[in-house]
Amino acid sequence: MNDYPGAAQGRLRFLPFPVYRGSAFRIDRISGVSGDVFANTRFDFSWNFIFQFPTDSESIPVRQGMPDLDWLLSIGPQMKYFIFVSPTQSLFFRFPIRLNGCTNFAERSRFCGVVFNPGFRHSIRHAGLGELTFRAESLFQSSEYQQYFYEVQDQYVTPTRPSYHARAGFLGFIYGFFHTLPFEGWNLSTSFNIYDYSLAVNQDSPLFIHKTNYSLLLAVTFDLGI
Repeated sequence: MNDYPGAAQGRLRFLPFPVYRGSAFRIDRISGVSGDVFANTRFDFSWNFIFQFPTDSESIPVRQGMPDLDWLLSIGPQMKYFIFVSPTQSLFFRFPIRLNGCTNFAERSRFCGVVFNPGFRHSIRHAGLGELTFRAESLFQSSEYQQYFYEVQDQYVTPTRPSYHARAGFLGFIYGFFHTLPFEGWNLSTSFNIYDYSLAVNQDSPLFIHKTNYSLLLAVTFDLGI
């Protein structure tokens, strides 16, 4: 997983993560933490919480001397409109809106803007092969989010890092899939995503390096029978 959108480097992360799927509250590898508000055969309204890991700026060459990137916590409502539903498949349009906070849980906390993440997902279920979900989504961010990652204020200017003022707008597209393969008492989950930032509004920032990022997730979940 890359350190931030458009970064030149990423790192391997390990995190124990519980999975729970109740009638009104869920924790899983696809939606993070979420809960239902209203649902019928066509519409589903819920809330959603996800997070991004912190990173020491000294480990990112283009950010050396700048403040570290803290935990990014995102929460907000999401709407799903189901275009097609059958016992084995579902195709739906998904539109989450999330408010972001950045914090190191000590002396630094700030509002990091709003993210709009509309797109489509197609899920296919098979009794023996598990569930496979494809995604094609887009990312739009407010100025606070874009400035957090791409702004270069005057005090952080260097001979190789000019001043830059980031602005709100389009960040990119996400293409990928999630897959869960069930076994007796446990599941194997995989996810692969491609992030296309070739049309990003702030790609001229000296902190924006790569127009394509990738992420790979491998997870094993056990049924504890609780």
